Amino acid sequence: DWSSDVCSSDLIKDFEEAFVTASNKEVMPLSHIDDIQLKGAGPLTQKVMERFKEYTEQETWQDLLIPRYQN
Repeated sequence: DWSSDVCSSDLIKDFEEAFVTASNKEVMPLSHIDDIQLKGAGPLTQKVMERFKEYTEQETWQDLLIPRYQN
């Protein structure tokens, strides 16, 4: 099982919230990882969803202020 190399189920059980991002899904809260139930969209996930929506609704996108994207 590849997930055991990335993150053990013991760690996942302690997650307060989790989400995935993709160009076709934007920010999607997770309710389960494998058979472990999560709480869904918590305050951090909600904030990320709001910020992503605000950013993508802009007429022109500002440069991302992330070091790997800066020249």
